[in-house]
Amino acid sequence: MPVKRSKYYLAETYEDNLHTASIIRKDNEKILQQVGFVPLQFHHIKDGSALIKIRRLGEIAKLALSVKKGDIVIFHFPMLANAYQVLFGLLHRKGVQTIALIIDIDGLRYHNGQVLKKELASLKLFTHIIAHNDSMKHYLSVYVDEAKISSVDLFDYPSTNNILVKSLSHPVCFAGNFEKSAFVNELQMIEAVRFNLYGPSFNESHQKNVCYKGSFPSNELPGILEGSFGLVWDGSSIDSCDEYLQYNNPYKMSLYIAAGLPLIVWEKSAVASFVRQHNIGILVNSLYDIETSVKNMTEERYQEMKQNLIPIGNKIAHGYFLTTALRKIS
Repeated sequence: MPVKRSKYYLAETYEDNLHTASIIRKDNEKILQQVGFVPLQFHHIKDGSALIKIRRLGEIAKLALSVKKGDIVIFHFPMLANAYQVLFGLLHRKGVQTIALIIDIDGLRYHNGQVLKKELASLKLFTHIIAHNDSMKHYLSVYVDEAKISSVDLFDYPSTNNILVKSLSHPVCFAGNFEKSAFVNELQMIEAVRFNLYGPSFNESHQKNVCYKGSFPSNELPGILEGSFGLVWDGSSIDSCDEYLQYNNPYKMSLYIAAGLPLIVWEKSAVASFVRQHNIGILVNSLYDIETSVKNMTEERYQEMKQNLIPIGNKIAHGYFLTTALRKIS
């Protein structure tokens, strides 16, 4: 008879903000609890007093003792605190099955070779890795045993908000953190397309074809977005996209699907194959291509893409993609 293994995840302390990485981690934790994973929780993780540091060492030891050899523990990657890394090291040496649920690979994201080297060394120690997609899996397989890497394919997006009816006559939406989206300052170059922008850190724009709608909690956004398409783009230029999208699953893609918005994505991005396979959007090489692509869009094709989004939207609302990935390995 097989030995019953307990399943845990490392619960993290978050600030109340709209930054994407924190939102994804929160959503993942909701799904993990729903499928029977138990949280391992630190207290006062960011308090740096000497007394708290001593108590934290006690917490690390207590948590490590509570997990048995062969149990499963999920860590979001990258790990946000030194205490998490210490706990991981103890569990790894103890023979616990550890799973890295990748949120970002910062070395790739910020084009930092030194950080990337450390991240790859850390990932090698995990029993299993859940990457974003097959492109990220292929990249990691050069450095890590491919047999222990799987793909989640798409971030889930738990949401119960009613969505607005979308039609082909409305603008293009972009939701994101504008500190990392300098390309929005060039959108006036695409005069024939109107853009509705959502998110934090937006500087006032005087571009005639741009309308800033504000910043909202992620669970409210699907019912707020106004437009015909959701734009998945990153970087400083409207003519070229940041290379990180060749490996990354942008959370905004899941947002747009939850909102019933057909997508506009970079044709070289990792998610382009998913969009093409499911016929849920348009592939472009640069943002200059949007005008022609939208102009040539027929009402029939637009409605077909909207219909194709519905089953995927139902899946991400109920945690299908993460649950499916976990079922294959745990």
